[in-house]
Amino acid sequence: MCTILGLYVYNSRTQEFYMCKKIILELHILGLHLFKLQTRDIMTTANNHVARIENSFIFNAQYNLTAREQKLILYLISQINPQTQSEFQKQIVSIKDIETHLTNGKRRGSIYQEMKDLTRQISKRQIEFEGVEIDGVQLPGFVNWFGSITPMKDESGNLSIEFIFSEKLKPFLIDLEKYARISLSESLKLGSGIAIRLFQLFRAQRDKMAKHEKTSSLIYEIEELKKLLGLEGKYSDIRNFKKVVITRSIEQINSETSIKVLEPIFQKSGRSITGVKFKFQDSYKRNQKNNSLTIEELSFAENKSLDLLIDFGINSDIALSLISKIGSSEFRGFEDWYFNEALNLFLEKTNQTSKNAKAGTFVKWFLADFQTNNFASILEKVQERKKKLQKENLEAWNNRITARNITASEFRNLQS
Repeated sequence: MCTILGLYVYNSRTQEFYMCKKIILELHILGLHLFKLQTRDIMTTANNHVARIENSFIFNAQYNLTAREQKLILYLISQINPQTQSEFQKQIVSIKDIETHLTNGKRRGSIYQEMKDLTRQISKRQIEFEGVEIDGVQLPGFVNWFGSITPMKDESGNLSIEFIFSEKLKPFLIDLEKYARISLSESLKLGSGIAIRLFQLFRAQRDKMAKHEKTSSLIYEIEELKKLLGLEGKYSDIRNFKKVVITRSIEQINSETSIKVLEPIFQKSGRSITGVKFKFQDSYKRNQKNNSLTIEELSFAENKSLDLLIDFGINSDIALSLISKIGSSEFRGFEDWYFNEALNLFLEKTNQTSKNAKAGTFVKWFLADFQTNNFASILEKVQERKKKLQKENLEAWNNRITARNITASEFRNLQS
């Protein structure tokens, strides 16, 4: 059952909110203006901020793109909805918005020359894959990113570029099986193409392994990593490779994204560095004071948790402290579900009758041993709900995944 609340629709079955939009709308994604499109009445803005890419592509495709090229491609990928699309569609982006949001307003010459250079360069960029072995020789395969890139004017007369992805990329961008969700907003903050590429590798591995481990790792031979990053034959001086490729990229990723990369471990053969091991975790970027949070720092699900706890009768400051104590990454983005299940379990066991007594007893139990003793039971119930949501409503699931890495206010801004 859906209930309309102002500009939002609330689905009581999935307990998700959606932004209502007109059938004809002007879509603004991170400030990127698209021409007017026909669309559905219920929009999921998270679909426009998460680039879904098949894991096999992220871990095996070999290419080297500039930061600007990567950001443009990730933006276009984020517009694809694998749930409703079976083919690539034309995507039109105005040159003005590419200049403003993908070049940071900086250019070396006229905007027209910049766009001419960009389209020429990106049309030549190729993705290299491991091919077949013939007579003992491994022959690689090559695929272009786009089937066509065409300058045009949109319906408003703005000079724009029309992009259509190469059909060869359908298995990796539309026909998805096991895929990563790459945050567009985080990627846009990174300053180099290599940092963006490494961030994708780390994010994909964390999405894949988060259920099983707190810290994930990837190990590469130096030459293998160079090939993956499209740097084969470059950086013969390992010191420059460490400084320019690895150290600077890690600094950017740690500063701007939801991934925290630990100090890389370099492997040696004799005196030569031959490999590197990356270890990384999910990062919670907050300014915590006294092990608590401020309302401004809360994510979407944490903000819902706050409302839930206050409605239960718990003081807001105490509620913030309780929310900050959820340590497991399994509940990140689903903290409200955690407290919902925790409160239900508590109500089944408590003998308290008044609202104040229930609130006080819950806080006491939670801070003492309630969370530890009932962790497995709560985790099981939340996992069941997560699986059901992902199966029945992929759009709502992707909303949750996007919202967990940003504050509630930032998430609301994405919907405006």
